[in-house]
Amino acid sequence: MSAMDAGQSQEGGAEADGEALGDLPGLSDGVLAAEVEELRGELERTRAASEERLADWKRARADYENLKRRSSAEVSERSAQATGALLLELLSVIDNFERAFETDRQDDPEAWAEGILLIRKDLGHFLDRLGVQPIAAEGHAFDPNYHEAVSQGPGPDNEVLAQVRKGYLLGARVLRPALVVVGQGGAASGSGDSASAIGDAHDNDNDTV
Repeated sequence: MSAMDAGQSQEGGAEADGEALGDLPGLSDGVLAAEVEELRGELERTRAASEERLADWKRARADYENLKRRSSAEVSERSAQATGALLLELLSVIDNFERAFETDRQDDPEAWAEGILLIRKDLGHFLDRLGVQPIAAEGHAFDPNYHEAVSQGPGPDNEVLAQVRKGYLLGARVLRPALVVVGQGGAASGSGDSASAIGDAHDNDNDTV
């Protein structure tokens, strides 16, 4: 076979292959157009679904923000109501104080003293309802978590000899520590030593007020 015949044979084969590819149904213009339309439709459906989800998310976020605002307002309202109820109780105690001091204690000192004791009792009940309790001090071991030493005196080592100012707990939290006189060891030579230490502690406490 000559070179010319071989070239013609190769050209004929290429033309045949091209005709065969052109005959494939997947490459026809109609099929390609249909596939493009299908893809375009799928893209539109995906875009529409995405926009719908975005709109749902925006609505959910708006609902959440509204709920948060309502919840915050409700919490503030409940807090104000609770505070108002407590203040009403405290105002009743203050009213009793004012009535007591409007009374001439010289006319009936015993009745006046009883009135003051009743007011003190009312204040104790008020603190109880708030969950406020006094801290145990005198006669107990000194505890820096609950006590603050303002003075020392002769007596059992590390024992609270006297309380200068009451301390209070709100639940398990210390509102303020008790100011106390703490024993430094050794026996007291007399009641005067302890009284002197307590008096000095009271003076120091008054100086800080």
